[in-house]
Amino acid sequence: MYHTNFVHLHVHSHYSLLDGAAPVKGIIDAARRFRMPAIAITDHGNMFGAIELYQYALKRGVKPIIGYEAYLTNGSHKDRSRERSPYHIVLLARNIEGYKNLVKLSTIGFTDGFYYKPRIDFELLEKYSEGLIALSACLAGEIPQELLKEDREAARAAIKRYQKIFGIENFYVEIQDHGIADQQKILKDLVEVARSCDAPIVATNDSHYIKPEDWEAQDALLCLNTNAKIDDVKRYRFETHEFYLKSPQEMSDLFAEYPEAISNTLRIAERCNVQLTLGKSILPNFPIPEGKTSESYITELCYEGMKWRYGSETPDEVYTKRFEYELGVIKRMGFCDYFLIVWDFIRAAREMGVPVGPGRGSAAGSIVAYLLGITDIDPIKYGLLFERFLNPDRISMPDIDVDFSDDGRQKVIDYVVEKYGRNRVSSIITFNFILAKMAIRDIGRVLGMELSEVDRIAKMVPEKPGTHLKKVLYEVPELKELVEHGTQQQKKLLRIAETVDGLVRHTGVHACGIVISRQDLMDIVPLYYDKHEELMTQFEKNAIESIGLLKMDFLGLKTLTILQRALENIKTSLGIEVDLNKIPIDDIRTYELLQQALTYGVFQLESAGMRNLIARLKPSVFEDIIALLAMYRPGPLSSGMVDDFVERKHGRKSLDYPHPDLEPVLRDTYGVFLYQEQVMQTANVLANFTMAEADALRKAMGKKIAEVMEKMGKLFVKGAVARGVPEQKAQEIFDLMAGFAEYGFNKSHSAAYAVITYRTAYLKAHYPVEFMAAVLSAEINDTDKVAEYVDECRTMGIEILPPDVNISEALFKVDSGNIRFGMSAIKGVGAGAVESIVQQRQKDGAFKSLGDFTRRVNTSQVNSRVIDALIKAGAFDSFALKKSQLIAMASEALKSGQSVQKSRNAGQITFFDVFGEEAEGMGDIELTPPDIPELTEKELLTAEKEVFGFYLTGDPFNAVAPLGRVFSTHTLSSILEAGDGKFCRIAGILTAYKRHITKKGDYMAFLTIEAENTALDVTLFPKSYQEYHHRLTIDEPMFMVVQTQLVDGTTKVNAEKILTLDDFNEEGFSKITLIVPPSVATRENYQKLLGVLQKNPGSTPFLIRVISREGPKVLLKPPARFRINLNANLIKSWEKICGRNSLKIEFPMLDSMSRPNNRYRKNFKAAEG
Repeated sequence: MYHTNFVHLHVHSHYSLLDGAAPVKGIIDAARRFRMPAIAITDHGNMFGAIELYQYALKRGVKPIIGYEAYLTNGSHKDRSRERSPYHIVLLARNIEGYKNLVKLSTIGFTDGFYYKPRIDFELLEKYSEGLIALSACLAGEIPQELLKEDREAARAAIKRYQKIFGIENFYVEIQDHGIADQQKILKDLVEVARSCDAPIVATNDSHYIKPEDWEAQDALLCLNTNAKIDDVKRYRFETHEFYLKSPQEMSDLFAEYPEAISNTLRIAERCNVQLTLGKSILPNFPIPEGKTSESYITELCYEGMKWRYGSETPDEVYTKRFEYELGVIKRMGFCDYFLIVWDFIRAAREMGVPVGPGRGSAAGSIVAYLLGITDIDPIKYGLLFERFLNPDRISMPDIDVDFSDDGRQKVIDYVVEKYGRNRVSSIITFNFILAKMAIRDIGRVLGMELSEVDRIAKMVPEKPGTHLKKVLYEVPELKELVEHGTQQQKKLLRIAETVDGLVRHTGVHACGIVISRQDLMDIVPLYYDKHEELMTQFEKNAIESIGLLKMDFLGLKTLTILQRALENIKTSLGIEVDLNKIPIDDIRTYELLQQALTYGVFQLESAGMRNLIARLKPSVFEDIIALLAMYRPGPLSSGMVDDFVERKHGRKSLDYPHPDLEPVLRDTYGVFLYQEQVMQTANVLANFTMAEADALRKAMGKKIAEVMEKMGKLFVKGAVARGVPEQKAQEIFDLMAGFAEYGFNKSHSAAYAVITYRTAYLKAHYPVEFMAAVLSAEINDTDKVAEYVDECRTMGIEILPPDVNISEALFKVDSGNIRFGMSAIKGVGAGAVESIVQQRQKDGAFKSLGDFTRRVNTSQVNSRVIDALIKAGAFDSFALKKSQLIAMASEALKSGQSVQKSRNAGQITFFDVFGEEAEGMGDIELTPPDIPELTEKELLTAEKEVFGFYLTGDPFNAVAPLGRVFSTHTLSSILEAGDGKFCRIAGILTAYKRHITKKGDYMAFLTIEAENTALDVTLFPKSYQEYHHRLTIDEPMFMVVQTQLVDGTTKVNAEKILTLDDFNEEGFSKITLIVPPSVATRENYQKLLGVLQKNPGSTPFLIRVISREGPKVLLKPPARFRINLNANLIKSWEKICGRNSLKIEFPMLDSMSRPNNRYRKNFKAAEG
């Protein structure tokens, strides 16, 4: 290819955060279009994009030049005084030595020299100058700065210093011309002083964006960076719009007077020849005991594992053959050290008491991992495949991700840091990108647009991961309308947002990734300190893997903490030690719990959709649980395969196999393809594929790689025909596999996680109180979750006792077969306060009174706010005082306690110290409880909700709850999963509403109703508002007919009709049938039931259905004068005698309501405006 005579050497990508507006690939593509032979990227202070540049540039046939623009301080880089801004200098790597020095300089800038910017100094520059070419940078460079001060001698001195540091041939004086007055003022001087020092000149454009029109986007990023508005007059901005990636011709024309400045760019590009070794692993060397190798040591450990797992070093041949095969592959691929590293930190975790998961991902398919204790599920027993984990035909790093308890994960990381060295272990950076909705919101903000208008436009973008504006602006009609016919401001918003969409906004830290190196990381990869001073690599995880570093994922899994706490609770409360590795896998009570879908708190089985599937499937063996976790995903659910699976399991559909030889492969899934491993086994069994070839087929099918699938398909059919399978049948089976492979799941991962699912279900079935206490403790900072699990405990018959300062701990605990509320779950009570309370109680015994409490606890931690929260929570109820009295006494009690503690802290002995235990009550004389009435029931419940976030001992809705139950088709929580456009009936207390005026001037309202610790937002549109607004009374029960609507992936609820208690006894409103079951059909009970009816007289007719043991059902119609009042008391009283659901109540007027048209969608959008 013909090359131009110019190369850009000073280029900023979007990794110059909120300054550069150019993606790396966009820069390289532009260089390719311009026929440039090379391109440099020189971001501010960092090398974030170096590997992306290197890989993509080579792919596009452009030479990558790796560099960065450093911040250079005149003093020490460790000096934190800010006398002046650091100079800029552009550094480019000539060779691998130069690349390594760039890595060191960039790292030190962040780890040692960061002060507003990542700075280096001249001493460092001199130390790490080998292999570098330096350019004098922009106006912020030292030489331009001296010339702006009109000090030519200082400028020459600076040039000579740089020449001495880098070598005369490796330092170039940069010339730039963006039409900025200062640049043009010193341009000739720059050239003259350079020539006087024999320093070559080089032309650059300090580009920050690719196309000329992208200046708006870059300007908007500067505003985001400085928290300014675009129309702020005094804000920081670039002086011209010339900082784009200019063409070679433009650069030649711009510097026609200095042709050598153009040709020197090529000269520099020719001298920069960094060749990185990618794809070759740099595994750390595991410290092996003396006299052993990693190969011999792992073999020894595996034989020990044989005895541990199977009771012998030589179990059945199937195990030894598999072990020998796997170990041979691991040794041949050079991964012994990898397995030993993982084995070691998992062993250390267990020794430290940190729970470790049974496995994760495809690693569960390895018997070596099982023997080493890395995983906890037998791969042979459950048909898991090694090649799904490690393909012997494809050299790639194994990937063993490990789950630890969320509160123990850091201990394991600390162990790894201690073992391998602080300089060899690091977190991994992530980059947070500006995505479509964020782009609109960010740009709308800097444009100063109305928040509601920006929000309205942002909500037009579909809620689909990976959505980019370039596509949706012309696909979504509302957005297309704005692009073509919107206001100038709307068009500008979308134009700029489209450009910034996909650019990096800021950095983050990988949630679980850790890098472990065999040598100091600074010798291999640039490092970075974020604002929280966490050390991490400057390369993201894909780049880390490309350069061969070992990346491990240390994941924190809350469920492992729950299991550990549950076991501790069992031991403390029952004195039983449960070993989860030894529980039976066929426990009847566990499967009964699963079959009833009582799976709140059970790992991965909590959602309503999953519970519905469990109730249908009724799992009876462990393999069913494995299948459940694999099936509950959009692909299988939408394909009809799940229905097929369920029907086959229960014998309602015949169990057919595509070929008789596939019965062993598909037996556990009732003849249905579900797992990726089944595709591999089928290829192996029917077509004689090796397992490595089968894995390649699995991968091609999963990623829909058409070319590979076509080639593999022919090989499959050929192999199957060779084994006697008819060609047409072979093709049918291949097509069947290909269809299922699109959503086939990794069985190894599902099986490993099924172990956790089963263990949580087992503990819930056998030790429900201890288990639920652990579940509640794990969610102690999530009020909604705590409320949900408190309700589940009530359903299970477990009482949640209120907190008590003399019993409660920080977390929820088992207390005499019930669960005692944890003090850390009380809003306003911090960890320090809880610690002080518990420590004092353990040290000196139970608190005797409020005064005794305030004298003993640390009142700097347990302040007035904490005491108020504890009173409202009922934590002082054991003092036998009313809450109203405690509230009245709190201030004086706290003052008394503070006074005593102040004296103690001053070294004075108080009467309480002298009298010891006999001092009890001495200080309570001034704390005589006032003779005042208790708070009202409503006030008590309101206080309770204030500190818990929900009602614990009662619920305002309780009074009408029975009526709400028979009225409702959905609970407030289940309605969100009802689907789109569904009519539903709901009930609750109106706790808040906000009136809103639409653009047309109509009134509407946003309501909040609550019941059973669940809140729901309901929209009342103008037409309904006009009809029902007079019924909106705070704290009164509401009975509603609503319609669901799916908006941007979220279920909204719109009120159609609002009813009050009075409506229930309107003529024709309800049809009531009271049912008397056989067990109740006695004369004595008839008298009781008659009494219930007589206590609830009214105007509503009813029927009585009597079901006797001897004969058929009898339907009775009482005389017309005998009518009842339909209310909660009637339902409660009748059900107390006849049992739950012994009333059948229909609402004909509500059931006949027609479906509304889709005006609600338009109304909802209008309402949001």
